[in-house]
Amino acid sequence: MDDLAAFLAARLDEDEARIVPVGSPGYCEDDAEGIHLTPARVLREVAAKRAILELHHIRRIGTWPVCTHCRPVDPEYTDDLTSEPWPCRTLRALAAVYSDHPGYRQEWAP
Repeated sequence: MDDLAAFLAARLDEDEARIVPVGSPGYCEDDAEGIHLTPARVLREVAAKRAILELHHIRRIGTWPVCTHCRPVDPEYTDDLTSEPWPCRTLRALAAVYSDHPGYRQEWAP
């Protein structure tokens, strides 16, 4: 698994682990910015991001790393230089949410 994909999977696991059950000490429906974040909403967001991550895998065309979703296999089209590079813009955008994490790399910036 690519470093960015592993980084994103780990952040999603952390997000899911931080959920505080409704009614538990420390539970709050609003975060500091006043956005409604119930545990169910956080779980839906994590599931949606995992689904996106699952669609975007690294694949190599020769030595050129490309995204399987953004650049699907097309036997009629073999121009490697115009492929969506890895990591793709979609995963870079997902990772930008965690740009303040110590494991985030600037080369992943969108």
